[in-house]
Order: sequence, then C-alpha cells, then structure tokens
Amino acid sequence: MKPNNIYIIWLRRSITLLLGIISSFCIAIVIGGLIPANNSWQEPEQTSKQAIDIFIETNGIHVSIIVPTIVDNGILSDKLQASHLSNPAYHSEYAMIGWGHKGVYQNAQNWNDLTLSDATSAAFGTGESLLHVYYRPNPNPNNFRKKIRITHKQYAHILNNIAANFQYDKNGKLRIYEGYGDDNIFYAANGQYSAVNTCNTWTGRILREAGIKIGYWTPLSQSIMYRF
Repeated sequence: MKPNNIYIIWLRRSITLLLGIISSFCIAIVIGGLIPANNSWQEPEQTSKQAIDIFIETNGIHVSIIVPTIVDNGILSDKLQASHLSNPAYHSEYAMIGWGHKGVYQNAQNWNDLTLSDATSAAFGTGESLLHVYYRPNPNPNNFRKKIRITHKQYAHILNNIAANFQYDKNGKLRIYEGYGDDNIFYAANGQYSAVNTCNTWTGRILREAGIKIGYWTPLSQSIMYRF
C-alpha cells in the first residue's frame, strides 16, 4: 500500500472517530436533559405558607437562579453586600446568581467578544471559575424568566448549596471582581468549568439536589428552561 493511501485511510478513520464522538455527545445532551430526576416532585399549592418563589432566567445560552435574600437568615445576604457594588443603590432583595468560567465571564460580556483561547480553556476545563451576581428588584415571569414555587426546606437547600461555592482568600475574605456595570459583581468560586460541567449543569445540579424535577444532565439552557 502506498504511503499516501495510508495517510488517507488514517485521516478518514480520524474524521469518522471525531464525528462519532460529537454525535455521541449530542445524543447524551438530549438524553441527559429529557430523563428527569425527582420525577414525583410537584410545586406546592399557591396558598401554602410553606412555599416561596424563586426564578430561573436565561439569556438564550446561560441560565441563572434568582432567589430572594431578604428571608434567607443570612445564608447569602451576609455575603452579598451592597458595598461590593460600584453603586450600592442597585442592591436589592432579589439576587440572580450564575456560575461559569472566569475568562469567558470577564472577557465576553457579549458573545461576539469570546476569544478562541477562553473558549478552549472553558471546553477543556482549565482556568478559574466565578459566581456572577446581578440584582433583580421585583422580578416577574416572562419569556426568559420562569417562576418556580418551592418549599422553605428546598429554598434553604438551594441557598446553602450556592453559598458553598464562594471562594475566600487566606484572610477569610471573599475574593471580589468588578462586574459589567453598577448592578452586578463577580465573586471567585469553587469548581472547574468544562464542556461537561457547564454553567447550566451547575444550575441544574443546584435545582436537582434540592429535590426539584430536572434532567440528570443539563449542559444547555434549553435542558432547563423547557421544564418550567
């Protein structure tokens, strides 16, 4: 067999393998989002005194959780101080919290700002992570924001799970980074972002571990939003 033919055969095999991996990954995304954990979960009745409303919000790619902090017994409110913002007047009782790759978060406020190096780092799980906190006074449901009614026990579980993601410096202080504007801020976070462990799998895991019905693996925003 001629050397050129060998190279062609190996190239074809490599392309076939790559396409197979991509196809398997896409199938896993669909299956992971469709098969639910906590299948018997139901929202509490609207009249229940043991219920509280949270929200999830998407920008089309990324899903964050919106929680009221005024009734959280200091779990998050002690961390999310108005003084952290460049303009404390934007601080409110509802915090929208997402988790993600530090380079992508800080350098790509708009998706057309995303660089190849940040995208590669995010896909392969290198680089640090951040929590991104926006403030949303009096949020209401719309096409991009869905309300979820949960029990106080589930609410406390979500808050404690989020709180465990904050990272501290050697002096025990939160590591804080400037946000995009007056109404948001970044905090250093635990965890490693990757193509498998995305911002949306983080959000899905927060909901799932609180006992809310959600897919077992939710790497895409659609994997979460279609359920609510």
